[in-house]
Amino acid sequence: MNHASTVLIAGMLLCACDSGAKDKAAADAKAKAAADKKAEDEAAAKRKAEREAQAKKAEDEAAAQKAKIDALVAIPEDLPKKLDKACDQMLEAYDGFMQRVLTGDMLTKWKTGGNEMQIAVFRKECLKRNIATAACQANALANAAPELDKQLPEIMKACADKAAAAGG
Repeated sequence: MNHASTVLIAGMLLCACDSGAKDKAAADAKAKAAADKKAEDEAAAKRKAEREAQAKKAEDEAAAQKAKIDALVAIPEDLPKKLDKACDQMLEAYDGFMQRVLTGDMLTKWKTGGNEMQIAVFRKECLKRNIATAACQANALANAAPELDKQLPEIMKACADKAAAAGG
């Protein structure tokens, strides 16, 4: 074999090896891309499952809070005869609720006159309503657990809605 033939064969082998290396590199890149895509898909599925679980938890908590409010909202059978008396009872229950809910400096402030403006606002609103609404609110606030502190507007509205539905 002459030198030219040797070089030609070596070149062919080199090209064949180089081609094999390129094919292997391409296959490796394709496999890596597929693995990356799979990992990305799994991570996205995990994030989606976490979001769905959080949404379900929030939905369940909201349903539990609504059930607690619904259990509180009832118009007592024995209603006061006058609206101002019903409002007095509601304001007394509201004061008791706030004393169960507030802590520390906020409770001290409430007990030392910080409640006057809020009580006045609630009295004014109560006097615009009816006896059934005030009695329902008094009952609900007297029995509401402290963890319902953020649901106070919902409690008050639910009583107004219930009284309106009952014709009150």
